[in-house]
Amino acid sequence: MLSATRLTFPKTLIGQTASLTVTLTNTGNATLNISNVAITGDFAVQSNTCGTQVLAGNNCAITVGFTPTAKNSRTGILQLTDNAANNPQRVTLTGMGMSIALSPTALNFGAEPVGQTSAPQPVTISNVSNASVNLTAFTISGTPADYTIFPNTCGSSLAAGTNCSLNVSFNPTKTGVRNAKLNVANNGGGTATATLTGTGQ
Repeated sequence: MLSATRLTFPKTLIGQTASLTVTLTNTGNATLNISNVAITGDFAVQSNTCGTQVLAGNNCAITVGFTPTAKNSRTGILQLTDNAANNPQRVTLTGMGMSIALSPTALNFGAEPVGQTSAPQPVTISNVSNASVNLTAFTISGTPADYTIFPNTCGSSLAAGTNCSLNVSFNPTKTGVRNAKLNVANNGGGTATATLTGTGQ
């Protein structure tokens, strides 16, 4: 018995890898014999403690890596061929490949008096794919009134393998912790985000 019939991976940059693990438990009274483990799509078996046999009452784990080769939805199948009644046993694999990377992914502005504006902090936007990506919106969510996006060098598109930059400043409207997110909407596989943190004094 598999612990999951579907693994949904987090949004992952093209060429980078995210990992998830599925557990196989032998709930029967006899040894489970595994003759083959196969995988398709932008996925690979990173580790497999199951071997060719799982004794009755025992379990093992298979760790799957997701390395997207293109943007948007990527799918695959992990299939175990064995002597179980429900052979072959399958796990559906899904993930989202992203072209756009933000660096850094978190900005901490520290403490700033209410009504004053901090020094700007830069964010680099990189297109890690081999195709141009359209940048459709630059927004702040959470407490948007507390942060400002300065005019940036990005424009409406980013060529393959290039980067651009923008600046964010913190101008708290209230005291206390003010959390928000910088969102860069694009057609490269999903909105890229960076967390913004500051404290109003």
